[in-house]
Amino acid sequence: MIKPEHIVAIDIAPAEVDQAQAGWLADHTTNAWQPGRSPEDRLRDTLIGKAAELAWLRYLQSASIACRLWDDIRRDGGRDHAPVDGFVAQPDAAEFLAGDLFADTARQWQEGAHFRRGFYPACERRGIFGFEMKATRIGPRHLAGGQVNYAAILEDDFLVYTPLRAGALDEPTRQDLMSQKQRAAAAERTPYLLARACVEARDAGARNTGAAWRVYLIGYMTRPQFFQSPRLRVTTMPQANKSERAIYYAAPLRLGQNLAGLRQALGL
Repeated sequence: MIKPEHIVAIDIAPAEVDQAQAGWLADHTTNAWQPGRSPEDRLRDTLIGKAAELAWLRYLQSASIACRLWDDIRRDGGRDHAPVDGFVAQPDAAEFLAGDLFADTARQWQEGAHFRRGFYPACERRGIFGFEMKATRIGPRHLAGGQVNYAAILEDDFLVYTPLRAGALDEPTRQDLMSQKQRAAAAERTPYLLARACVEARDAGARNTGAAWRVYLIGYMTRPQFFQSPRLRVTTMPQANKSERAIYYAAPLRLGQNLAGLRQALGL
């Protein structure tokens, strides 16, 4: 169970984010169900994601957990949606994770925005675990008296795309997506670790290129914990022109795990 005192705040400076890479990604990887986003919004979302990713890496390094980003493995110039944000490894697998053989193998297993069935189990048998970091910008609902409200942050969810990914969500569709068959199909494409963060942009310029970011690392859920959660549900996002057509599995952040237990969860 995650409590407000478990949230870890990490500041990311502008120089730590590759602005050119973020701008390129913002211009070339737009989700088809988000057609109304302006270039400014796409860049801001991309920068928020990159800041969260860097904060997560910093935390992993502080905990002596070997890690490698998908951006270090991919060879598509950032054009395609990443099947995973990165990997962490047990000590005996750290050298293999960092090597060319693992990178070549991972690219061979990639199939569009996913890996082919069997890739994640094979990695996990070697002591390598995929992770996904989902980040949300701090908004009015996360504030109280002008300050970030940790209790409000914990009202959000861990999120995983359903096999349908996007479209209209009616009750028959919801029931079908909650079936064992559909949940199993989603689990096969889901990395082992689901990490979550909220990001506050500070002193942001018109395109956020001069911003510093405070990243609130909330905690994590493992894939089994997520799909076996008694509070698992199917949901959509209400924000217009953002992700309202995306369809997610969701489980409450409060039911996740404190980051302090991450090493133990990975068998370290």
